Parts: sequence; C-alpha cells; structure tokens
Amino acid sequence: MKYLKILSLSLSVLFMSGCTVDELLKELNMKHPPKVNLIEAIDSGKVGGFDRNDPINIQYEVLLNYVRSMDIQCIDDNMKSGPSPEISNNSKLVDAAKEHSDDMLNTGNFSHEGSDGSHSYDRMRKHGFKGLKYAENIYREHDSLGNGKDAWIHAIESWITSTDGHCSNMMDPDITDFGMYESKNSNNTTSYITLDLGQKE
Repeated sequence: MKYLKILSLSLSVLFMSGCTVDELLKELNMKHPPKVNLIEAIDSGKVGGFDRNDPINIQYEVLLNYVRSMDIQCIDDNMKSGPSPEISNNSKLVDAAKEHSDDMLNTGNFSHEGSDGSHSYDRMRKHGFKGLKYAENIYREHDSLGNGKDAWIHAIESWITSTDGHCSNMMDPDITDFGMYESKNSNNTTSYITLDLGQKE
C-alpha cells in the first residue's frame, strides 16, 4: 500500500515534470528482478572455466564467481550489486552446509533453524569458521521424474531474483568464503541445498 501511494504521487509528478518512466523508476530505486539463465550461459561457453566433469565444489566456485562478476542489482532489502570480488570454497563452510542440507532432507523441515535449534552461524562456528559476517541461503527442489541434476544451478538462479536477502548474500562484496552442499533422497527426486557464506576475521 505504501508503494502504491508513492507510485501514485510520483506518477502525478511525472506527468507534470515531463520525466520518463525509466527516470522515475531510477529515482524511486525500483528495480526489476535480474534475468539470468545460467544453464544457457554454461552451454554457450560464457562461464569461463566451467566444466561439468570437474569436482562439484569447483563447479560451485566457478559459477558463483561468474555470478558475482556480473552487473547485477539485487532487488531485496539490502540491494547489493555486482561486480563483486571472487570468493573461495572453504571446507569448514562445506561441512556446515552439509550438516544443514542433510538435516533438512532427513526431517523435511525447510528452515534456517536446524532440528537441534541451531542457526546458520552456530553451525559455521561449530565447524571452525570464525567470521566477521555470516549468511545462509537454502533451496528445495522436487522433481518427480528424478531428473533434477541441475537443482543447484536452479537454486542460484532463484537466489538471484529473490526479494528476501538471498541475492544480497551472494553479491555482498565483504564475503570471502563459501561452502555449498546438496543432499538428495535415494530416488534423486528431492534436493535440499545450503549455501553458507562468510567473511573471514
């Protein structure tokens, strides 16, 4: 309702001042979700150094840094934007992400709070990561045919367009390290994915 009132008032100003709609949107800092097709970018060779035969953690690192290198304006509350510095895979954060993905898969509880009451920063510190900043993205995908091999790529695309802080978590220039883990059920029909992010002390 607040945005509708602002938009209504601004449209009145627009017609009186002769501003364009693009200028108005820029003035109001209203953004459209970034449109990114990562599978298409991979298949067309735009993601330099990406090889589906590499270990999965290397694939995660290459694709996340590709996203961070882009001119992306997040539309969530923090509205971070790229390009941002490269981040590195961190085994401690991988362990924290694995713990949470496994827990969500085993319990069916899709939440940042673990079944033991832990939060993301609890798990990261538990696994030995000492940071100045902590953040976590989670994603769940169900594919009844069991063909969800690219669920983790879909997760990153979903986080880019998120309005709930996921995009800013990925694009935050202060972040230095990450750990990502995907847990699947035995039929490969359901995936739970955790991306833990941190800034080293």
